[in-house]
Amino acid sequence: GKDRSIHVWDIVSGSSLTVLRGHLADVSGLAFARFGTKLASSGKDNTVRLWDLRERRAVSRFKGHQHTLKSFIRPSFGAEENVIFCGSEDGRIVAWDVGSARAP
Repeated sequence: GKDRSIHVWDIVSGSSLTVLRGHLADVSGLAFARFGTKLASSGKDNTVRLWDLRERRAVSRFKGHQHTLKSFIRPSFGAEENVIFCGSEDGRIVAWDVGSARAP
């Protein structure tokens, strides 16, 4: 959100599970991996971060977009969840290999 953090809630109990911090600007997009153990977040700091929700910490930081004033960065996991795709207003789509934290 605008406070640069991600609040994770238990939808059954309504209680807060954790707050994930690491982005240097507003968080603009989220994508959960299929089994719910990983989360990709994008922010106005032009980065995508990969979070391990079991460990409640960021495990990778991806940078590749430039000049995204409105930061319409939207992350999405590939079918095998080993790649994160992200597009933005800079007109580029970037793919990162989750294991190596590099563009494949």
